[in-house]
Amino acid sequence: VVVVAAVFITGSIAKLSDDGWKRDRLLWAQKSIEAAARSNLKRSHNSQSTPSFTCTNFSVFITASDGTQLKTYIFIPKGALNGTFKVPVILERTPYNALNLAGSSAGWCSQGYAGVGQDFRGRYGSNGMFEFWRFASSDANDTMAWIISQPWSNGKVGTTGGSADGIAQYMQPIDSPHPLVAQFVVVGSGQMHKTTYQQGAYRESLISGWLAAIQEAGYSATVEAHEPYSAWWNTINDVGSYSHVNFPAVHVSGWFDIFNRHSLETYRGYRTMGAASVQEYQVLIVLPGGHCGGGAVKWENKSWGLNVATELATEMFAATANPPGATVNENALNSMFLEGNTSIKIIWYVLGPGTFLSKGNYWTGSYDFPTPVNTLFYLQDKGKLLKGTKPTDVSFSKYTYNPLEPSPTIGGNNLLLKQCGPQDQRDGDKRSDTVTFATEALTEDLAITGEMTAMLYVTSTAVDTDFVVKVEDVFIDGTSMLVQDAIIRMRWRDSIVTPSLMKPLQVYNVTIQVGYTSYIFNRGHKIQLAITSSNFPRFSVNPNNGGLVNQSATPVAAENAILHDIVHASYLSLPVVDLSDLKPI
Repeated sequence: VVVVAAVFITGSIAKLSDDGWKRDRLLWAQKSIEAAARSNLKRSHNSQSTPSFTCTNFSVFITASDGTQLKTYIFIPKGALNGTFKVPVILERTPYNALNLAGSSAGWCSQGYAGVGQDFRGRYGSNGMFEFWRFASSDANDTMAWIISQPWSNGKVGTTGGSADGIAQYMQPIDSPHPLVAQFVVVGSGQMHKTTYQQGAYRESLISGWLAAIQEAGYSATVEAHEPYSAWWNTINDVGSYSHVNFPAVHVSGWFDIFNRHSLETYRGYRTMGAASVQEYQVLIVLPGGHCGGGAVKWENKSWGLNVATELATEMFAATANPPGATVNENALNSMFLEGNTSIKIIWYVLGPGTFLSKGNYWTGSYDFPTPVNTLFYLQDKGKLLKGTKPTDVSFSKYTYNPLEPSPTIGGNNLLLKQCGPQDQRDGDKRSDTVTFATEALTEDLAITGEMTAMLYVTSTAVDTDFVVKVEDVFIDGTSMLVQDAIIRMRWRDSIVTPSLMKPLQVYNVTIQVGYTSYIFNRGHKIQLAITSSNFPRFSVNPNNGGLVNQSATPVAAENAILHDIVHASYLSLPVVDLSDLKPI
């Protein structure tokens, strides 16, 4: 029931009107998916039920290092307050009103933890100014320092939360030392500059739309003023802090999630650069959608992974935080893996077209993702896409991109738009400012798992422009279903710190990070690459004049071209794996 409700909530967001309070309320509900699922699952540990504790609650202001007062709500077993025993804490910090975490905190309390919810600075009960996630690490560590100083604390803190609350968790290890013993992170990002400016392009609907939805629209100007990477972003970029990760974690991502790339890369950082003692205790679950509840393809049994993640996280907290009454044996952490199979550390959804008798749309799992063979599909004249065959003639494809008539977003990794996930791209592909390249019908199934990239040779008559790519699955009936899309803003092609304008008609070689996926192109289908120069409002419109995102100037139409000849062999790279590597579990 919980999962069904969660799916309904997620899907409903895209159908909202612009009524701010409705959107804000449903955004909070979405962030509570993980907490609701967790608190409603019955935890079993070593076949013994956990005793239910009688709880009480109170609120306090915790003083941050700079003096800001952070409103904090605490649900705690009465026995801990009267000194009978000490308890660990499960902490969740949120911009969505910590009062709404009462049910989750009470659930943790009943299991022998102190459930603690806290408002971000500048939000609801907390003082100070809202500052994105820039104080997420320091405020969390000030809070945890207060927690472990309490006479009822056993000195151990676990954290939980999804989306905005998940981002806050990924920032916590930036400051060290910390008392963290475990994290349960659901669809978050640890790299907020790259999340906000995807290969340089501002994610307008996600960032400005989200800020408006939580009634912080004025902060968009601050984010836009920091388009180049600078020290301003340092406290919301966890890349350099993975060595501070000395705790196990359960990570949840999604192929069509708004944080697809950066949740997966943060997981990889924890697993490969965290303390050696915990690298084997990083578990990843990849949902088909994440924030996206679904698109035009039906995802069978799509919620199973969230249930698994919740159960694993509950077991992990019991094993690492030692709440009173829990019986934990020395191999408890190994039970984090399905059916005791310690070789499974990643569980992911294999996507497919969802048509009758087609392959795909099921769960698989392994110690790691299979190692792919990065297979090149070269762009050719007359819209062809050939596997392993470079073009032999002189050819190019060009179109006119008018910023006043941008190509509309149709599906993808979206949050507040009407559509998300896989959607039919035919309306966009037939526009005059879009060029497409397709294979012949596949003679056998082709499975991919990993990162897709597009290496293009491009020119423009403008000093700046965008190139948008879409990988599509063309069905037998002609439907062109989106697999993933991506963008590059050319002024940021060389650096995220200093823009570099183009010289009109000069050839540039760029690599576009299309995104991560696991997908089966079925026999009889075609693989198609669509290229254009806008995807609005998913990304802000590039006016082609070289100005930054917060600068106003007259838009300029551009003649853009993709070269595909013997010297300039543009290609799409797909991470091909054997179907036997994607066995259902």
